[in-house]
Amino acid sequence: CKSRLGCCVFLNFSSGAIFSFSRNDTKKNILNEFMSALSHSSTESEIKALDILVMEIMHILDVTKFAAGEQSLPIKIYCDNRSAGQLFDTLKTNSKVKHMNMRVQAIREWINDGLIAIHFVPTDHNVADMLTKALPRPVFERHRDILMMGHGGVEPSWSHHNAHFALTACSL
Repeated sequence: CKSRLGCCVFLNFSSGAIFSFSRNDTKKNILNEFMSALSHSSTESEIKALDILVMEIMHILDVTKFAAGEQSLPIKIYCDNRSAGQLFDTLKTNSKVKHMNMRVQAIREWINDGLIAIHFVPTDHNVADMLTKALPRPVFERHRDILMMGHGGVEPSWSHHNAHFALTACSL
């Protein structure tokens, strides 16, 4: 099964998603043929999605800075993969993640500069899962409503059973 990358970006807890994407985790070469860029693990897929997301967030910050002034930092990014979060926390790398080191280092720099902060989100509350996998109808509908209408102005609290916030590696 091929990995899918996906994320959602929310301006605040009251807005619906202003940006989202879902795509196969493959690349095409100049002849429009698929190359073997498939992720080898869920952590690698998560890091690829984070990399794409952070680039988009930087663009959104530029636009909002022009239109509405400075934004409060760091931008919260919610990720449902603990291994990906741990790669950013530790300074250690090994040969198993050598192919991801450039992406990890770039994201780590943004974290150290105070631009973004990575937070864990339980998979049950991960809105972007609706973009990357088949979900049972009630879960899909709950995530769809959040994607379209936002979180009702409430910051998430994972201890509550009915909490409803998150994304695969994404949130503003």
